[in-house]
Amino acid sequence: MKGFISTMLLVLVFIVLVVISTLLYMKFHFSSEVVPDNLIDDEPVATSTDQIVDEVPLPRIDTINPSSGPAGTVINLNGKNLAGFEGDLDAWIENAQGERAYLSSASSSYQRTELIQVKIEGKLCKQNNSYSGNPCTEYMNITPGKYMIYTAPWGKVSNKVEFEVK
Repeated sequence: MKGFISTMLLVLVFIVLVVISTLLYMKFHFSSEVVPDNLIDDEPVATSTDQIVDEVPLPRIDTINPSSGPAGTVINLNGKNLAGFEGDLDAWIENAQGERAYLSSASSSYQRTELIQVKIEGKLCKQNNSYSGNPCTEYMNITPGKYMIYTAPWGKVSNKVEFEVK
């Protein structure tokens, strides 16, 4: 009987903690000022001055070094707000036809969020499979010409800088 009461008290304490944490989460995560996504009309809705602001700043690439080279070149992208999910420092390369491929970080150091090092391989995957572990199903061949390089942490696209493959 004593073990049953102890177990019931533990279960009751657990339930109370779950309820309290759920209420706190809802209080701080949701706001009565949030406008639902499913509004029928497209008219702006006036709210109070306490609006939710997207706190993720736009990424910006200031310099690319070198700005040209053969396939296999490692380039440095310097800028601001370049780190993404879990500190990812990755970029994208786009050819003149609008095809794009993923450039994974060539650096093992995630200490500096203003520097991305990527290697321009001769064949690059068109998908970012870094978290899924799935094999690449489509590649882009890198041939001589001009390409645009950019980053997109948190879904925010940076400015594009030019790299010429010689």
